[in-house]
Amino acid sequence: GIDFILGEKGEVSLGGNVNQAAGTYMVQAKTKNIDISPFAGYLKDYMAVSSMTGLLYTDITIDGEMAEPMNVVVSGEAGIKEFALNDADGNHFFSAADMYIKMDSLDIGKENYCINTVRVESPKLTAVLDKTGTNFDRVLEPYFSDTLDVAEDTAVTDTSTTEMHYSIKHLEINDCAVAFSDLTLNRPFRFDITNLDFKMEDYSDLATAVKMDFSMMLNNSGSFKGNAVVDMVTMETMTFDGVIANLDMVSLSPYSEYFIARPITKGTFNYNVKLSMNPTYLNNQNSVKIVNLETGKKTKDTTAYKAPIGLALY
Repeated sequence: GIDFILGEKGEVSLGGNVNQAAGTYMVQAKTKNIDISPFAGYLKDYMAVSSMTGLLYTDITIDGEMAEPMNVVVSGEAGIKEFALNDADGNHFFSAADMYIKMDSLDIGKENYCINTVRVESPKLTAVLDKTGTNFDRVLEPYFSDTLDVAEDTAVTDTSTTEMHYSIKHLEINDCAVAFSDLTLNRPFRFDITNLDFKMEDYSDLATAVKMDFSMMLNNSGSFKGNAVVDMVTMETMTFDGVIANLDMVSLSPYSEYFIARPITKGTFNYNVKLSMNPTYLNNQNSVKIVNLETGKKTKDTTAYKAPIGLALY
């Protein structure tokens, strides 16, 4: 066993044993408050970011074979607290109070990954659409460029026959917030999703009935709640029920000004959807109700369609 301090506050405790007769080994690793910012450089091949901060904690066990380096099984739990990722310009991209994972068994050699729990607390995401694209495209540009190159190089030479399987027994996202901005219009459109909670049970690549539930607040006025059951084997098979209630349409005015040259001054949007489908059947029921919709005087937006939208709405 060995214990040491890593960085200013990081604590590391390593232990384990080796069975020379059987050719096996076991390693236990416990860490607390490991500053991950020095490792931001490793992301450069995958993401265009200026900084990454957070505190890593782990309590994992690694079992392996000395003769077969790839026969490694990892179990235990790990996570990152106070995580934050900024884009190349130093702007907020993603952060979370805690990202936790509990691993039943990650079998590297057999490519069989069994995860018990994934939990993300208070994640915050900034999404921006402007005339040059999205901040997602810019942040992930190195990854997609590298992926395309690798895919072309290995398309013919990859002869692996190992079948990968994965499962997540329980996934939970609590108190998520998404700040969306559309800067492609004549004036900025901003829309905040808050109090987003999401749960998923018994997910795997072979699952035929993965249950999902979600709820969120839409721009501090409306709500969006729903649930779904998805077949991971036959992706065309699923059911979905969702309800949007009491969304204040005034926040959508930048779009109405851009497309019909009239601001929205009043109105509430409600929407119910029920979807049931399989590869040969589709039943989609939609109910849209807009209450007390009113538009203001015509604006000078030159991007609007030349159509009698006001008459149609009236």
